[in-house]
Amino acid sequence: GLTAFGADCVAAGFKTEEKIYLAVWRLKGATEITIPILEGVKGAKIGYPTNGPTKFTTGEKELRISFASDKSAAFFEIEY
Repeated sequence: GLTAFGADCVAAGFKTEEKIYLAVWRLKGATEITIPILEGVKGAKIGYPTNGPTKFTTGEKELRISFASDKSAAFFEIEY
């Protein structure tokens, strides 16, 4: 779906036959964000920033991101 003005978090991505490339921006609000991945998650890695303070974990059908500060962003490569 589309985001709303004033949203705390914004995400956009695209999907290939085997992977999802997902960019997530934390603008304000909660430091931890959970994004549902309906296709399921076999594996994930962070493409940017590679050695920053952003941490993440995956569940069977979700990506959980922990940002260290407001106005942060991360780019993920998710295998499904």
